[in-house]
Parts: sequence; structure tokens; C-alpha cells
Amino acid sequence: MDIFPRNEHAACGVGFTASRHGQYSHQNLQRALKALCGVEHRGACASDGKSSDGAGIMTDIPFELLGYEPGKIAVATLFMPAEAERQATALDVFEKTFSFYGLKIISYRQVPIDADVLGPIARESLPAITQAIIQRPEHCRTDAAFDRLLYSAKQHVRTQQREHGIGKAFFFASLSANTIVYKALTTSADLPRFYPDLRNPAYKTRFALYHRRFSTNTRTAWDKVQPFRLIGHNGEINTIAGNRSWALSREKSLGLQSDELLTLKGISDSGTLNELAEALKYRSSIPNLEDILAIMIPPAHDNNRYYNFWGRAMEPWDGPAIVVYKPSEKMEQICQKNNWRLLNNPTSFGKDLLENKVKFRKILQNLGAAVPPGKIAPTKELRYGHLINKYGLPFVIQHPSRGGGKGTFFINNKKDFDQAVENLSQEWTRET
Repeated sequence: MDIFPRNEHAACGVGFTASRHGQYSHQNLQRALKALCGVEHRGACASDGKSSDGAGIMTDIPFELLGYEPGKIAVATLFMPAEAERQATALDVFEKTFSFYGLKIISYRQVPIDADVLGPIARESLPAITQAIIQRPEHCRTDAAFDRLLYSAKQHVRTQQREHGIGKAFFFASLSANTIVYKALTTSADLPRFYPDLRNPAYKTRFALYHRRFSTNTRTAWDKVQPFRLIGHNGEINTIAGNRSWALSREKSLGLQSDELLTLKGISDSGTLNELAEALKYRSSIPNLEDILAIMIPPAHDNNRYYNFWGRAMEPWDGPAIVVYKPSEKMEQICQKNNWRLLNNPTSFGKDLLENKVKFRKILQNLGAAVPPGKIAPTKELRYGHLINKYGLPFVIQHPSRGGGKGTFFINNKKDFDQAVENLSQEWTRET
């Protein structure tokens, strides 16, 4: 029996914008929505011209818009059955399961939408979209502890919903004490029209991760739209059948119920990547998402002690072009693996915007660096597992063929940046 369909792949447009100074503003969101429109060509639409494979955005929770203080709550964005009786059953199971974990649902918020924006195909499958406001228990002293508890409750809800026959109709679009996701089967331009919240000036964020989906072989569905709860992914995971088989073995060895670790059917390769990243983040002792993704997606050419050690525990998830994510308070890190797609990084000290298709020289120029003539080899591009770590201040530029030490530059000001560029320029020239 073929448990995992082998043709579930996708290729999309993905990127992020951010305030390097960690400032909340509605402008950060608007900038991301504009950037999302800039990757519309990376997505696809159905024959009606309006029902798309999906567009979405991840941001900080807009506490001002929702009327709550940061640190006091978490928000679950739920895609639920539209039919009233099944929806009531879903919410009943959701509330009882979360209560079992000591998580109190303070209130529900019906997310404002304009269904007239949708095409006929998307509207047929439109779920009820609800935000559940969850009170933070006193014993959860950190956001990490809160998120871990939320994950445990979510996985139990999945099992319970499946037993009630509504598992596929109930989906956590987001669940976090820090981030929230708005996504739909719309075009990029129609996303803020569908969600009026995204046009509200009270919606303020420090960053926004955006994604426009192109489904090459999957069936279009609301739950497959990205970003997911942790990541946005562009590319195809070529080893997905083996990765899922290993995950299924781990699920059995842990004594978990079937489908508790990973969704077994009707999920894309990107969705599986997100689920295993979640499992490692909340079930293992590896606290940092950047470490988890480095373990899962090792560079094709690196042979060092770090990867030799972790290679015994995790097989490579081979094929992602770009994985964008927000690990914690740090602002996004980009992983780009052994793929010929390029990464464009037009950045200033006030904002970030990462997309595809530009060379390293252009990246440095857009960063505002004084690039010495002839110091940058024009054929060197960001690829093959290269990382650019984008934190706030300081931020990091990591040389693609070096790890740590003199290959990593911590930037606090323009002078530091120019010095890093000079050093990197010389490295690139010698390697050419």
C-alpha cells in the first residue's frame, strides 16, 4: 500500500521583509504585501483566473488589533468545517483537549473576510476561519515553554478530531504565542482584499514572511497554502518518500498513534517538512529552529564534524531551494541548498527584502556597501547551502564555504559592514 503519495511537490515564490531595528509598524506589513505581489509570477491560478494555489503571510501577532497585551496570550488560527454541526463538534473537541492541557480559551474571533474576492473554485471549499485566543498559563514562564505546550495540545487535538471523523476538515493554520498566519486561495493582490485585517492600520509587525504558491502536482486546498506554522518553502524535496518512511519508523518507535507525528495522506512535501521541523523543535532537546533546519537540510558539499555527527540521527531532506522562517526573536534566516535558483537580498539598515534571482555582487551593492572594483567575482552566486543570517542588530554575514571563526562577520554599524565586505570580497576573488 502506498501510504504517502509520491507526486506531492510544489515550487513557489517566497521571501520576507523586516525592520532591522525591531520596530513594529503597519508599513512593514504593507511592504511585505507589495513584495508578495512582486512574486505573483511564481504562483498559479485555476481556470477561473481568481482561485489560486495560495498566497499567504506570517507576521507578529497584531496584539493592538486584537486588544490583548503581548506575553499574555497565544492565538490559534483555525480552518474549520463550514457546516454548523460539524463545526460545533470540532470546537467542542478543541476546547476539551486544550483544557486537559491547562490551556483556557478566552474567546473566539471570527476573522473578517470578503468572500466575494474568491473565485468559484476557492469559494466552494472555503472553510470557517476563526481565531482562538488562548490564555497563557502561569507555569509557562517563557514563550518557548508556552509554544511547546501548545504543540502538545495541537497534536492531541489532531488525534481526537480524526476519531470524530473531522480530522481533514480541521486545520491549525497557525498556533503561537508570537506569530500569526493569514493565507487563502487568492492571488497576491487579493489577499488583503480577502482579509480586511491586513489593511487595518492597527495591524503592526516587525517582520512579514510571505509566500505565493505554485502547486506542480498537489491538489489545491486551503490547508496546503503557505506559510505554514513555522516555515515558508520554495522547491521540491526530492527525497520525500524516504524522509517520510524514516519519520513513520520514528513514530512507531516512539509509541505514538498513527498520524500523530506526521500527516500520512493529503499533505505536500513542504507540509511534511514543516511538521517534522515542529516535531524536532518541540519533542527533542534541540531548541533552535536554525539548528534543526541545518540538520535536516545540510549543504551538499560540506564535510565537517557537525554534519558527520548529526548524519547519524537524521537523513538529509534533499532539494529545498529556499526555506524562510522566524526562529524566535531573531529575524529570519534563509537556507538555500543545492539548487540552481538564486537568492536576491536587497537590504538597507532599515529594512530587509529577500527574493530570488540576483548575484552576490548585486546583494552587496543593495546592502549599501562600498564594493571595491574587481574585488567581487561576478560569477559567484549565493547557492549550495549558503546561509545569510538575518538577525536584528547585530546581524551576521556568513561566508558560504566557512563555518564560524573568521568566516562569520558580526555587524553593528556601517564601518563593520564595509570591513566584512572587504574581507569577503578578497575571499571571493581568491576562490575564482
